[in-house]
Amino acid sequence: MHPMNPNARRGVPPPLIAQRLNRLFEVIFPAGQRPWSNTDVSYSTGVPEPVIARLRQGLPLEEHDGDQHPRFVARLTFLFATRTSPTTGRGYTNSEVARAAGITGAYIGYLLSGKRGPTLAVTEALAQVFGVSVAFFTDDTLTALARRFGVTVDYFTDDATAEAVGRDLEALEHARADNLVQVMGRTSSIGAVKGSDLDSMVERLRADSKLQRILGRLLQMPGRKVTAVDVMTEQLNSDNDAQPEGGTD
Repeated sequence: MHPMNPNARRGVPPPLIAQRLNRLFEVIFPAGQRPWSNTDVSYSTGVPEPVIARLRQGLPLEEHDGDQHPRFVARLTFLFATRTSPTTGRGYTNSEVARAAGITGAYIGYLLSGKRGPTLAVTEALAQVFGVSVAFFTDDTLTALARRFGVTVDYFTDDATAEAVGRDLEALEHARADNLVQVMGRTSSIGAVKGSDLDSMVERLRADSKLQRILGRLLQMPGRKVTAVDVMTEQLNSDNDAQPEGGTD
């Protein structure tokens, strides 16, 4: 008996997943940079490019996507294929990873072949060697993609969550069109921000509720420049704290 297709198990039509995923690709990317490609997202999630392409085309996931052991093998194999050793500048060898993770080269071979499963400690050690999180090995496809874009997997599976995130995405587009995100993206330190620039950005946020709603999203965006956003958030919070109860006259 074949396992239930992951799309059917989640109860979400593949075309709807495609619509929501493509929306993330369109809107969420680091300020001042181009939108992420399938290759970019594949590299950071371990989800193969062909799988991402299928999802974006409205095609169903493979039936084995929910199986954790094959997923671990695939993700570990992916890391060996895509990461280079900072020591040698070349791809990692089994023995190099084994030494760094405190296990044997033979055990690495068993893991790659699927003959053995990893313990949590081994998974954590491998994650540290390759500079990824443990979730890189354990997240299913939709969860991994959602995590990359800073949303929860419920965005794909729950209409209410999708609507809420959709409002954030609209606000983010609004901010980008208003050049606010680009200004933040050019700011790498407190010293690089002119006081007038910060004042201008804060005034825009104070006057526009849509822009205010995206602060939380901006704070989670991969590649964001922390300082400018944090300063504006702090200044807005200070303004709110200073306002007397009952509002102003």
